[in-house]
Amino acid sequence: MAQTNKQLSVRLNGRPVGVLEQDSSGKMSFQYLPDASQSLSFSLPLQGGVFEHKVCQAYFGGLLPESGHGCSLHSGL
Repeated sequence: MAQTNKQLSVRLNGRPVGVLEQDSSGKMSFQYLPDASQSLSFSLPLQGGVFEHKVCQAYFGGLLPESGHGCSLHSGL
């Protein structure tokens, strides 16, 4: 059975701004939605490209819980 990437809708003030994705090896990537009008931080400026694991880990790593309780990345969003 093939493992699928896990995805999390990232919201700012209740509005979707991007998608955080985690692959089967645990590496994260983030991409803003085309209609996003505000960046999450200076380290994640509003742009059309994909932010790779190192940048994502620095920003999202401090926000996501370490255990499986509370919030998790979901498959098939």
